[in-house]
Amino acid sequence: TLFDLMKDPDSTPYTIEILEPSTAQAQATAKKLEALPEVSHTVTVESFIPDDQDAKLALIQDARTLLAPSLYPASIRPPASDQAMLSATQNFAKDVKPLADKGDAAAARLYRDLDAAAARGAAILPTLIQNLSANAARRLDELRNSLNPEKITLADLPTDVKDDWVAQDGRARVEVFPKGDLAHNAEMVRFADAVRKVAPNATGTPVTIQESAATVIHAFVLAGIIALAAIACLLILVLRSIRDVILVLAPLLLAGLLTLATGVVVDLPLNFANIIALPLLL
Repeated sequence: TLFDLMKDPDSTPYTIEILEPSTAQAQATAKKLEALPEVSHTVTVESFIPDDQDAKLALIQDARTLLAPSLYPASIRPPASDQAMLSATQNFAKDVKPLADKGDAAAARLYRDLDAAAARGAAILPTLIQNLSANAARRLDELRNSLNPEKITLADLPTDVKDDWVAQDGRARVEVFPKGDLAHNAEMVRFADAVRKVAPNATGTPVTIQESAATVIHAFVLAGIIALAAIACLLILVLRSIRDVILVLAPLLLAGLLTLATGVVVDLPLNFANIIALPLLL
């Protein structure tokens, strides 16, 4: 599941974060980054502001004009009586029966249900109304609200949304999403390097992973050199013979070489968990 999420540029956890001094600079940086082939898309606080609002508001105004007579009727008829609803159900069943008689399975099932409902009388109506139209009023209210939008600006965004993207001192965040599958380290390196060329102060999981890797590799090399030098010095002091020191160290170095070769043969590459075995070997 994690690998599937990582492949999707909308849900990958491997995004890069950039902090810019203002929303304008954040937007400018986002546009530069979106031009990179390694970048799928970026998100800033401006991403929550709809595009082409004037054109969209005009279309919604047209829809409101067409739907207004239905949504805001001048008069509303009183609810139907129980007897009227039962009669309508019975008439509907009669209309469906010819189709059921012709062998239509769906029509036959509907006819049986309608006939059974009508036979139960008014007692079934509260449950039937609840199941069929309980949410109608709420849905109509939602539709009315959706047909009365206002133009959105940054000032209109909810505080909890805005606080995720703009600090109180005005600094603004840019989130950058990768285009490739960052389960592969080469893709992650390419993505992080491309973004950092545009924004050297970028951070986030891909950047921290690469920087941590560089730190671990540097520490590994340093540990190996120190271990080898310390052992060589100790052997010189004990054995007092360069030849004997070489004879002692040669099997260790050969063992390290064979360990690396075995990792290649069995397709077990070095990682930050097993790399510690090489200095420990010494």
